[in-house]
Amino acid sequence: MSGMIVSRATRGRLPLELAQIEDAAVARWGDHVHARRSTVVTNSALTLDVTPPGEPEFTIDVMADLESVNMDGTPEQNYDTAAWLRSLMPQDTPRVIVYDGAWTTHSELTHGATGDSLRHAAIKHDTPGWNANDPDLQ
Repeated sequence: MSGMIVSRATRGRLPLELAQIEDAAVARWGDHVHARRSTVVTNSALTLDVTPPGEPEFTIDVMADLESVNMDGTPEQNYDTAAWLRSLMPQDTPRVIVYDGAWTTHSELTHGATGDSLRHAAIKHDTPGWNANDPDLQ
């Protein structure tokens, strides 16, 4: 699986602020996160380099328009990070999803989601009719 992306199901800004994400990352990963405002990723406004003990390092890129957040960790890290990002948003946030970069699967990012719940509820796009009743993802 390639990296994963968090965004609204329909185009729009995520209800997050750069400083909020950076502060929450430091609260979560402490000295194991390094924030960069000058990034090598086009259109990224904030890059978080995360080096959790005993796990592979990964990167979180927050796009400048705040319409998406890209993650390049293991599938477990990506789903856990997506759930963490959703926890930073208001409960009534319009529909948010996490999907792989190849658009072969996605999960609904609901309030209270966990990495495990996202993994288990993933909708695989090779299943016929996966989006038949979903006007947002046609």
